[in-house]
Amino acid sequence: MTDKLIKAVAFDGEVRITAVDATAVVQEAQKKHDTWSASTAALGRTLVGTLMMGSDIKDDAKITIQINGNGPAGKLVAVADGQGNVKGYVQEPHISLNPNDKGKIDVRGAV
Repeated sequence: MTDKLIKAVAFDGEVRITAVDATAVVQEAQKKHDTWSASTAALGRTLVGTLMMGSDIKDDAKITIQINGNGPAGKLVAVADGQGNVKGYVQEPHISLNPNDKGKIDVRGAV
């Protein structure tokens, strides 16, 4: 599934810009995997990063990102292709932690 992936090139190819609005991708992943807040945030960031990295590969190629942290969310995996499609998985979807010291979802603690 893809959302809004915007790519631009400037200065005769010297500068490349990639931006993504993956709100719908993360919402769909949350729905399909029944993830709780910390797992949703960790999976969402993994999906977005993989989608952006995949934007630089050829259409028929794929990139896989695997994160093996020591946190309660367990392993995170995401796969993207050059067409802007991405899918992912979080080993422990039901992780919800207290907010971090900035009052935000504790993604670091989850991963």
